[in-house]
Amino acid sequence: MSIYVQREFDRYVESLTGGRTMDQWESRIAKVGDKVFATLGGADGEAPYIVVKVDPEDHDFLTSLPGVTQARYFAKGHWVAIRAGSALPDDEVRDCIADSWALVAAKLTKKARAALGITLPASRSESGAASQIVE
Repeated sequence: MSIYVQREFDRYVESLTGGRTMDQWESRIAKVGDKVFATLGGADGEAPYIVVKVDPEDHDFLTSLPGVTQARYFAKGHWVAIRAGSALPDDEVRDCIADSWALVAAKLTKKARAALGITLPASRSESGAASQIVE
């Protein structure tokens, strides 16, 4: 099932440690703790899109791809919108969601991470965000 379908978006987000979804801002929002790490939007006939936080070093490359743009209303250079039918296949969009989760989870307090059962690797290079996915 496509990651741009709410049921699959919810299932994937909720497979990430501490990930949860809710409706907010006329979109489906993914949070870890009290922090947003992804959104699913595309109402009123608009093509579905997913907004994720990205490493600023990856922003220019990602936005050079067809169907990927700077996300409106989000910090410039840190968030991208990925439209359904973009150059990124669904599995890579899932990777972007997991990477966004990792970037945001790392900014939570130690107490908040502990309460959610999140253990971060010593460095992102040692273990990718996917290691935090609960199977």
